[in-house]
Amino acid sequence: MSGVLLFSAFAGVSAEAESRPKIQFEKTILDIGHVVEGESIPGKFTFRNTGAAVLEIQQPETSCGCTVASVKPERLKPGEKGEIEFTLDLTNIRGPAEKTITVPSNDPETPSALLIIKAEVKALFQHDPELLFFGEVQPGQAAKGVIHLKRLDGKKLRITKAQTQDFITVKIEPEKNSNGEAAQLVVEAKPEGKAGAFTDMLTLYMDDLPKASLIIPLAGQLLGGLKTEPEALVWDLPDPAHWPGPTPEATTVRKLIVSATLATNTFEIREPASDLEDLLIKFAPIEKGRKYQVLLKLDQPHKESTEGMLTFETSLPSQPRLEVPIKINVGKPATEEKK
Repeated sequence: MSGVLLFSAFAGVSAEAESRPKIQFEKTILDIGHVVEGESIPGKFTFRNTGAAVLEIQQPETSCGCTVASVKPERLKPGEKGEIEFTLDLTNIRGPAEKTITVPSNDPETPSALLIIKAEVKALFQHDPELLFFGEVQPGQAAKGVIHLKRLDGKKLRITKAQTQDFITVKIEPEKNSNGEAAQLVVEAKPEGKAGAFTDMLTLYMDDLPKASLIIPLAGQLLGGLKTEPEALVWDLPDPAHWPGPTPEATTVRKLIVSATLATNTFEIREPASDLEDLLIKFAPIEKGRKYQVLLKLDQPHKESTEGMLTFETSLPSQPRLEVPIKINVGKPATEEKK
């Protein structure tokens, strides 16, 4: 009797397996060989439903924005063929390149098939630096940087358009003794608005290429008129059960300096507040209109680690509000660590 039951169980598993869809690719790795930077390479992967049920394919996912992929058809009956078509944009890609396409489906054995595209990309341009960083920029002032650009295929470097955001300007100056194959780009940034990091992309177009030829990242830090030292506040509470410990001030008190970054700036701070409970805040001028000291005291221990924000209102029009991150790290009691 047990042998009959065992045979029936195996028969059920076998029947279930035979009724499933199955995706099978002719190849999962495609090496397109030697190509040139900036080209757009089309290609495809072919597959078949070798299972016994309808195969349903979802939208393919690519490893980066340089690859666009699609599937046709999205539903395949047993025995039918399909294709994953792709276009690989080689703008700003140089040297050995490997991109992937993930193909989700209802195949229970291969719910996500991984396809790989390989290429050896010959550089068409060379630029130094790879990323232009302006550093810290004072509000209302401009920062400059220079990018040296060279074309490597022996053709003339003829830039027809340099596209950036409005606060960035680009001046193109041919390099001396370069036979027209190189230039320096003098880039000037004058960011406005809220203090913090700013980024952009310098997109260059050439007269003999049909699309954007080169994309160079730009970045910097707009100071905004005021700065805090430190930029963030951290309390480490290794043993909250024995609060505040042998050195109470070191455990509970933190100091913050708020100062102007420009000699012409004067300001006042007011209405300090925090979204964390049990945090006492006092401030006093060190240098009237130029620098303030803020004292923060943690009045009660926290049971769990938490994060929050300290905020100030200021009288400076270019930076009417300051925010300082706060982090409280609570350690585990010694009895828990031993368990």
